[in-house]
Amino acid sequence: MNKVNQFKWFLIGILTISSLVFCVGCEVETEVVPTPTTTSRVTYEVVPIIPTPSLEPSKTPEPTKTEQPSKQLSEQEKKSIIADFVRTNNHCVLPCFMGVELNRSTLDDVKALFSPSMGSGLITKYQSTNETVYSSGFETKNLIRGEFKTHFAQGKTNGITLYLGGLWRPEVSMEDWDPYTIKGVFSQLGTPSQVQFYITEPPNETSIKGIIINYILYYEQINTLIIYFGERTDDTPKLRFCPMQQKPEYLNMHIGYYAKDDSIVGVSLDEVSSYSIDEFYNLDWSNPDSCINLDTNVLKSHKN
Repeated sequence: MNKVNQFKWFLIGILTISSLVFCVGCEVETEVVPTPTTTSRVTYEVVPIIPTPSLEPSKTPEPTKTEQPSKQLSEQEKKSIIADFVRTNNHCVLPCFMGVELNRSTLDDVKALFSPSMGSGLITKYQSTNETVYSSGFETKNLIRGEFKTHFAQGKTNGITLYLGGLWRPEVSMEDWDPYTIKGVFSQLGTPSQVQFYITEPPNETSIKGIIINYILYYEQINTLIIYFGERTDDTPKLRFCPMQQKPEYLNMHIGYYAKDDSIVGVSLDEVSSYSIDEFYNLDWSNPDSCINLDTNVLKSHKN
């Protein structure tokens, strides 16, 4: 390199150093190269979402069902239940009998209904007629005694018979067996198809004078027959008959198919009195003094 070029490069160097010295504090545009940094890790906390409770009323959890042995009723409780059955017909309207309904109730229904208060009934099966009969009896505290049979064909009730006795007792009131009194029957079943009377003499009491008046209510359309067996009364030509005063000794009731088999052998109401069936039905049976006169001479002419 010649001296001219050496001097030239010497001047360039001096000028470069001078510019650096005199530009201290000057803003110099530079390219910033980012340096890699460590990426921060964000940690998320998972918070469960709790639903807002509804405003529905809280429900009491149902108790766990466990097999409990059936409660054994005391004798007093049994008689109290039976007395209610007799006093109300178990709140069932005739021809329903104490909860037993024709063509609906099964043998299991009847057992469940009566067994707790009356005990296990007698079940008899007749192969010749393919029929089953459930029989049971009962007694109330005031000594109303009853026996009944429920007949079943093809698994359903098709007939009911009832004997209800002890009705004559002084401690037994009409209210104690109200559904089966003439007033109770009329209020449930309406006007009967037939009303008949017949007389009998006191059995094995030839030394005691008097007659016994029995009467029958028959509802042909529903096959229901009720026979009231009266007490001994004076033998007079005209008998004052007051059925809500003169209690019968007992009654028989037949409901369903078997009522057809009972022959009615009494004297019709219009033959033995001046009343028609409608007039007799429309008497005020809530009044114990509702009475009619019966011609005993006509009854004697048909005495059984």
